[in-house]
Amino acid sequence: MVSYSFREENWENFELVEEDIEFLYNYLLELETPLTPSDLVSALAEERIQREIREIEKQRTLLYFSLAIIALIGSTVFFILRAYRIKRQANQILEEKNIAISKQKEEIESQQDQLKIINRKIEKQNENIKSSIHYALTIQRALLPSEEEINELFETFIIYRPKDIVSGDF
Repeated sequence: MVSYSFREENWENFELVEEDIEFLYNYLLELETPLTPSDLVSALAEERIQREIREIEKQRTLLYFSLAIIALIGSTVFFILRAYRIKRQANQILEEKNIAISKQKEEIESQQDQLKIINRKIEKQNENIKSSIHYALTIQRALLPSEEEINELFETFIIYRPKDIVSGDF
């Protein structure tokens, strides 16, 4: 126990709070010997010091807890911001790829348009060729005698089978 010097003039400035009175009452019940006022003040001062130490320990614990919470919140914010930055970069890369795909799509559509134009030209040429071949067939039928006439004139046999439309071989 720490000893304190006590003088009577200090007693007037010494305020007792409810906790002090309760401590003194319990302290006096524990002791069986009479105490002097300076012993009581010393015991009371020691108790106040112990209370302040407990209060400081509570504040220290609260401070450590607060620091831990702040560190946890800080790390959470850090990881959220980091994830946001990564997501933003991924979105930027995705946007660039989408732009490249759009350009490729436009090129493909342009090529398809060109192929449609070429296909129409080819179809038109094919129609022209077919009409010319049919015209040639008409001319060939007009110039050549019918099979019955050929069979009447010649006793040999003739094979007349065109490969597609018009034939030139006998």
